[in-house]
Amino acid sequence: MNAQLKKLEMTTMTRKILVAVLGIGSLALGACSTADLAPCQVLPSVQGGYVLHFVRSGSAAAGCDTTNPAEFSDVWALNNDFPAQPQGSHGGLQIDYRSATMPTDPAIFGYGKWDAEFTDSSGTCTIPSLDPITGDSNALDGATTNTITYATTKMSFLSGAAPQGASFQATVQVTVGACSASYAVTALSPMVGCNVEKDCDPTGNTGPAPWSGLPPKIFPFYATGCFLAPAHPWVAGAVAFWNLGGVTTVNGICFLRNAYPSTEGWDPNAGLP
Repeated sequence: MNAQLKKLEMTTMTRKILVAVLGIGSLALGACSTADLAPCQVLPSVQGGYVLHFVRSGSAAAGCDTTNPAEFSDVWALNNDFPAQPQGSHGGLQIDYRSATMPTDPAIFGYGKWDAEFTDSSGTCTIPSLDPITGDSNALDGATTNTITYATTKMSFLSGAAPQGASFQATVQVTVGACSASYAVTALSPMVGCNVEKDCDPTGNTGPAPWSGLPPKIFPFYATGCFLAPAHPWVAGAVAFWNLGGVTTVNGICFLRNAYPSTEGWDPNAGLP
């Protein structure tokens, strides 16, 4: 696991969450065969965290193009917060989240609650809003540290046996100093670094990864591609975080190749749009 994300996972709370996720998640997936019966869930951060692609809605305010860039990326750790009273036999009343690029001592957590215990008829779960979080991060360009506030609303996850909560979309207000802008966000878990398209292949252990054991795999349910920083500068923040692991160095991040939810499946010959 990336050294920074591993540090986050070593808290007592997160160890408890992981045990609950593995236990309850396996029971839920075994019991539910249809999307409308699937419990609402996120992929626990121990599996690699979510890569977020931020796309600014409209123009930045005067003088704010640097601190509210048109696009950027970050890495968030999300967990079902099982110490809270669960809804029925599945899911948690609340999830916790943090930006993995913000300080881990003390960890900066925010919380939110699912609208419902199970998915709706479209296989979707929603969270109206998350607590705002503020911390120092180099997510905007992968190099410069800024104090960033994230205020998240309208989160929508795909859940069920195939997607398993591995992707979401949301609206996030990003504030840096006097500059603030609204962003449309799409996200995918787990984070997988890449240098070539084959590194994103979900059918094999081909990609380099600063993880112990097998590299994390993106579900073949999703159409993904290798977004290299030279051609897609928005991935710089996620690439910088990945490279902190010190095991391998990558120039790109695997991400959704098509418009959200990009569920056309993996195609090794598709390339990027």
